[in-house]
Amino acid sequence: MATQSDLRRTAPGISAVLIAALLSIFAPLCLASDDWVLTDRFKSQLKDAQNGDALAMYEVGRMYERGRGTEQDMTKAAAWFQKSADKGQQEARARLGILYYDGLGLPKNVNKAAELLVTAANAGVSSAQFYLAQMYEAGDGMPQDSQKAMQWYQAAADGGYYQAKGRMRELAQTPITTRKPARKPKPPVQTATPAPPKEEKVSEEAAPQRDKPGEALLRAVMQGNWLNKDQPASFLPSRTTICEKDGELSVKCLSSEQQRNTGAAVITYILEATLSGFNASDQFTVQYVNNVLKTTAVKTAANPDGNQGLAFNVKLGKQTTVHKLNCELEEENKLVCVKDKIATITYTR
Repeated sequence: MATQSDLRRTAPGISAVLIAALLSIFAPLCLASDDWVLTDRFKSQLKDAQNGDALAMYEVGRMYERGRGTEQDMTKAAAWFQKSADKGQQEARARLGILYYDGLGLPKNVNKAAELLVTAANAGVSSAQFYLAQMYEAGDGMPQDSQKAMQWYQAAADGGYYQAKGRMRELAQTPITTRKPARKPKPPVQTATPAPPKEEKVSEEAAPQRDKPGEALLRAVMQGNWLNKDQPASFLPSRTTICEKDGELSVKCLSSEQQRNTGAAVITYILEATLSGFNASDQFTVQYVNNVLKTTAVKTAANPDGNQGLAFNVKLGKQTTVHKLNCELEEENKLVCVKDKIATITYTR
């Protein structure tokens, strides 16, 4: 955390009053860090997992999968899910099946994925139900069956899996003629030996396409109207920020004019953000910079005339500091972001 001497070395013209104000602003942010909480939880769960606790094994796998409290490592996540699944933990079995299906941390294997997901789906795990529905819809690892796909999407939606409702709407709106048809034999030719049935070929365009990892998450985020304590988010799609896709799994955002009062000056700026890294674990990253348009001095006891020269020294234009957030969609309308590894911010809509 910055001290008064640090601030004086970097900006010798700052008054003692302003230094105190800056410390009062930044100190709570430094103390708000929850990194140590996550690290502590990971260590505690790892100890229990090593002692044979199946639920802790699953939790350790999830923390490795998300990079929460430890470095992200999909291979280690898969290994812990396997240990937990071997002890009968159905959520771990579902996650393991998903990793096999997406080829994350493990070689892609739709047969192994189907085996694991069917068991977990029948046990009521909504994530397994959703992935099983996708497999039925696409005919990928399971026989193509739109009716069964809809049934499993419904089960996943009833269990609170936010992506399922969107897939149900899309599947319901898909014309029957564009769905992958079941194989039908042609009428036999009247010869001495009946000809074998001939299979219909389905073009790749007609076959339903499964979402790439992260596409459903991107769609959910782009629905917009994100709020932080009733205020529009400035780096996410909201009523004050315009966001557009910039490539398959990347988004560029530009906010309207924002203002911040430092106590010495009102800073007017816009915020430029890039959203990327959308993945199957419902995570993505945000990087943003502030582009300062103007500063206006504020009359204070230390600056009674509102002298601009005594205002906080902020250069106009795009700032050099790039802020980074790691975000995760925990529910359909709840997004949790950790900013600069310091503060956790929750956005809703």
